[in-house]
Amino acid sequence: MQSYTNNHQLMIKNYLLIAARILVKNKVFSLINIAGLATGITCCVLITLFILDELSYEKGFGDRDRVFRINTTFFNDGNQMTSGHTSPPIATELAESLPEIEHATRVVRSPSVEKHIVRYKDKSFFETGVLWVDSTFLDVFDYALVKGNPQTALDGPSAALISHRVSKKIFGEADPVDELLIINSGTSADTFRVTGVLAPTTFPSHLDADFYLCMNSNGLGRWMLGQTTWANNNMVGSYLKLRDPRSAVDVNTKMNEMLEARAGEELRQSGRAKILSLQPLERIRLFSGSARSVGVNQSQGGGITYIYIIGTIGAFILLLACINFMNLTTARSAQRAGEVGIRKSMGAHRQNLIAQFLGESFVIVGVAV
Repeated sequence: MQSYTNNHQLMIKNYLLIAARILVKNKVFSLINIAGLATGITCCVLITLFILDELSYEKGFGDRDRVFRINTTFFNDGNQMTSGHTSPPIATELAESLPEIEHATRVVRSPSVEKHIVRYKDKSFFETGVLWVDSTFLDVFDYALVKGNPQTALDGPSAALISHRVSKKIFGEADPVDELLIINSGTSADTFRVTGVLAPTTFPSHLDADFYLCMNSNGLGRWMLGQTTWANNNMVGSYLKLRDPRSAVDVNTKMNEMLEARAGEELRQSGRAKILSLQPLERIRLFSGSARSVGVNQSQGGGITYIYIIGTIGAFILLLACINFMNLTTARSAQRAGEVGIRKSMGAHRQNLIAQFLGESFVIVGVAV
């Protein structure tokens, strides 16, 4: 048995050595074949990595199947538009009224502010990733913290969570908890106390940011908490965490009944109408269509249709590379016929010849990869 294994290994080694010699002898053929396969494999791998990244959004959140975003569909002068934004009080009032909701939280960006000036002592930085959030944000989105207590990090006034990247950038190796930052968000500059540092994430989310500022603060936060209208100011990302995801249909019906009671007459008087709907968290990235996100990452990806198109293109490129490889190999069959005849006359079996040619193909594919 041991002798058979050794002979088998020696035979495979000989096939690979012969294949390598033939490839070296036919340099132009080998180069064209390897270049074609390498190009096709590279394109296919890059497209696959892009698709896997798009499909990985929100995958790291616990209980993500229970988290939904409230979308708003507007009707005005015969036009229809769907947005991932709602009026400020909707999420919190729904949580107070509907027992199916375990937690609700809101997320909002500073309107018309692309860059925020962040000051720490005598240092100043320009940052773009700034979101205002409710104190319940971590109850819905369980980002891990390397510093601070996630249960209380956003409870106090003017509290701020910062990303691990920003912590290293501003504070270096020092502990940033309880340090004060002055953040200028357009028309106002307010002082925030750092209450926690987020751990580096292993998955992307449309809500990834460098600063999460508690709404219980001056400026935009105070304005948000003072809003009571369900009809206007549709600028907030509203998220619900349900006790049971199967209750989403009932919640969808009840929240539109509340919308009619609180804003129906006002909307009709202004010639407008709107409908609220729940969208599962995992479908936001690829199934939102033109409904833009409230998060820092405004890109919604290409949508699931583009994922299908890009995936098809990747498979087609790889197929073309394989066809090119087979055509080139077939074109050389006449040249190899004499070699095959000599090997048969020397006692080579069909299986030996198949193994040899497969060995050559594997060497080409291996080099291409």
